[in-house]
Amino acid sequence: MKKLIKFEELEYRKAKGQSEKKLDAWYKVAEEVERLITMPSTKQQNELLMSNPLDYVTKAIEAVHRPNINIPVSTEKLFEMLEINLAPLKKAIEGYSKLSGKLVWINSTQISTITDKEKFMIYAETEKEIERLDASTKLIEAFNGLMAMEHIDFPNHQNHKLHELRKATGNIVDWENGELIPNAYWIKS
Repeated sequence: MKKLIKFEELEYRKAKGQSEKKLDAWYKVAEEVERLITMPSTKQQNELLMSNPLDYVTKAIEAVHRPNINIPVSTEKLFEMLEINLAPLKKAIEGYSKLSGKLVWINSTQISTITDKEKFMIYAETEKEIERLDASTKLIEAFNGLMAMEHIDFPNHQNHKLHELRKATGNIVDWENGELIPNAYWIKS
């Protein structure tokens, strides 16, 4: 049995933001692709396009135009003869490739982002880790109970006390968003 120690919300939000930026960059790539070829309509074709847009577009253009040319020419020469400029597509792909995140094809007009929350969950999985999680949780509950009895406005204006507990326990507990939480690093060590 595993127990959740914490959800790394800040890292999750960063990853989600990166995915959204990647989606915006994808739309710029798709705009350039549409200037050169007809956008694919199947999931498999779209996944190929999303994984390597330049290769997909190059092959699609060659498939249409190479049979009409009776002399052997390089791909570059073919594009030159057809007056096809791939520079704007390459620039859009460069921006798209720099971003992390995962996109998924929904249908011929819709692409979406995927940010797996599970990757940002930290669990206590072994018996020792679960014992450490339970101990640090009880410590936090006991401390909060004592502070609430002593200070009516706790935790307001008592942040220094929370920091003192963290320091006194050797970082068994952590301080995040104005409250004490179990320290995942200590639990997992």
